[in-house]
Amino acid sequence: MAEYQNNTKGEKVKITDGIYGTFSIGEPVIIDLINSPAMQRLKDISQLGIPDRYYHLKGFSRYDHSIGVFLLLRSHKASIAEQIAGLIHDISHTPFSHVIDWVINGKGGEELHQDDRHAEFLHNSEIPGILASYGISIDVILENDFGLLEREIPDICADRIDYALREFSNDDAHYCLNHLTVRNGSFAFDTMRSARLFAIRFLERQERNWGSYEATSRYKNFAEMFRYAVESNILSIEELLNGKETAIIEKLESAEDWRIRLALFKMTAKSLDGHPIRETPEIKKFRHVDPLFVLHRKLVRLSDADPGFKELLEAARERNKKGVRTAIIF
Repeated sequence: MAEYQNNTKGEKVKITDGIYGTFSIGEPVIIDLINSPAMQRLKDISQLGIPDRYYHLKGFSRYDHSIGVFLLLRSHKASIAEQIAGLIHDISHTPFSHVIDWVINGKGGEELHQDDRHAEFLHNSEIPGILASYGISIDVILENDFGLLEREIPDICADRIDYALREFSNDDAHYCLNHLTVRNGSFAFDTMRSARLFAIRFLERQERNWGSYEATSRYKNFAEMFRYAVESNILSIEELLNGKETAIIEKLESAEDWRIRLALFKMTAKSLDGHPIRETPEIKKFRHVDPLFVLHRKLVRLSDADPGFKELLEAARERNKKGVRTAIIF
């Protein structure tokens, strides 16, 4: 978790992060953005979509991830505009993150709702006013193509790097971070070994967490429970889109509805093995990377240099296409 410490004079703040260390932040615009209600609400949004009590792994908040992306960009000398873009890149996320995509779409796979509402959410928040007070237009942040912050799959970028490192072991996270460099406006690794380690660990997170039976089952059942709660007037769509995650969970936990209470109780277990299984598989988004690394002063794609990794990547892609048959909890 990122720790934020404001000093009494209001001149600088210190941010300490378990991965990136301690940074002293002096730019008033950054401090005001971090303190804004729109940023602070991210502390109550689970990065992995489901609160720890009902998930099989310990997670972290969208706030921690957003601060991490900002610090990663800052440590690699990104422009102040790109640092701001990184800080607020997830600001429009709904409670429960991508679980709400399943509520809206009825299935997994594409996770686009946050992207679709990002500009509108920002324009309706206090963020444009904060930026304007420092002579920065929100359009500069929204319309720029920041190459360190976001890249198309399979490239690495600050967003993917941070949320992956937070699930790596400390040793692996710091090893990968220490071998990260910037070439031609994009992130790359300075050795083939570090590129391979990051890519393999990323694939492991896809298969053991993001696209696993446990994660997919919990996403599916929470989505079904949310739809039922809306149909039963226990929750509203507005709450799911703009409410507070903690308040929504408290509402469900106190609901006088045996189906909801039983489902929540069952999902406190760290394993959902032993439950009946749905016939139709769910397809989770295939998260993967095939990073660039520096070899003889040139950028080389890992899969081009490492046939073994290419084989692992394609095998994982094929497994993901088959989908996951999820536990029936709700």
